[in-house]
Amino acid sequence: MVNLVRVTDKNLELAYKIQKEIFPEEPDYLFLKGAVESDDKVLNHYIAYVDDKPVGLTGTYTEKCDKDSIWLSWFGILPNCRKKGYGREMLLATIDMCKKLPYKYFRCYTHPVLNASAQPLYKSVFQLCEKYQNPKDVPCDWIYSLSLTDEKVTKWDDKYIGIKEYEQLGKDGEKYRKEHGRQS
Repeated sequence: MVNLVRVTDKNLELAYKIQKEIFPEEPDYLFLKGAVESDDKVLNHYIAYVDDKPVGLTGTYTEKCDKDSIWLSWFGILPNCRKKGYGREMLLATIDMCKKLPYKYFRCYTHPVLNASAQPLYKSVFQLCEKYQNPKDVPCDWIYSLSLTDEKVTKWDDKYIGIKEYEQLGKDGEKYRKEHGRQS
């Protein structure tokens, strides 16, 4: 059974190491660090453990443009722990946490090719999938949505979510780590 442990100052480096192993081309140290330092009660990341062994990373955040939705943040299973059902357990545990919060919808954006291994899981858990085509943002992503209430899920409908800014934050994080003597 998957146990989620919140990322704090004490396990931030481990969370980053896990994130970088799962997403080697998309490290995002500053987003993880910002969540640890934030007073925002929704912006959190969690290391998933099975017994005492880390198996993955998950998290949540919100977008300023929509007070009704909570979003899945960095989500992935370490390569040597895949195909054991941990991803489904971790996603369902994340959703269960979100059902206790005052949000109507749970959403995530994902790339159909770069995150291809997660697509079958997302398709089986989420209720709605739509292509994200906001012309001011990075194209070719999918947005998955799920209702956290009895209300029918609504489409995201291409509202701007700022994927470009998240990508830049990842680049800035690698620069920050080098400037502060941390090896990536």
